[in-house]
Amino acid sequence: MSRGSQIAIGITTLFGAALMAYAAPHMGDSGLGTAGCYGIAAFLAIVTLACFFKRGRHITMRITALGVCVAIMFGSVSVIAKGEFGGRLLFLMLIGVGAGVYAIFGGYPRWAPLARVFRGEPED
Repeated sequence: MSRGSQIAIGITTLFGAALMAYAAPHMGDSGLGTAGCYGIAAFLAIVTLACFFKRGRHITMRITALGVCVAIMFGSVSVIAKGEFGGRLLFLMLIGVGAGVYAIFGGYPRWAPLARVFRGEPED
């Protein structure tokens, strides 16, 4: 990714983090609630750090993947609790497992399904 793209994404996520942190006290119990807004603000702040600081990007991306994995797992538990076992649950589990694998290994392993797609390797 070019440096200009990283700066643009960093500025956008920084603005989003500030906006969510500002809106959090006004949310109350409606919608996401205060904790949800602060959680999204923290997630966007981590993405901002990954855009601006190249040295710690590997660790920051693993933390981001862990956050995505945890959020998706909570969403999956919510769907299971409601008794909805449709395509949404499958989608949540596939994305959550991929994020978890990235958080643990720091990249998508070669032995995992669809490794060529996620690692950017050419087809045979």
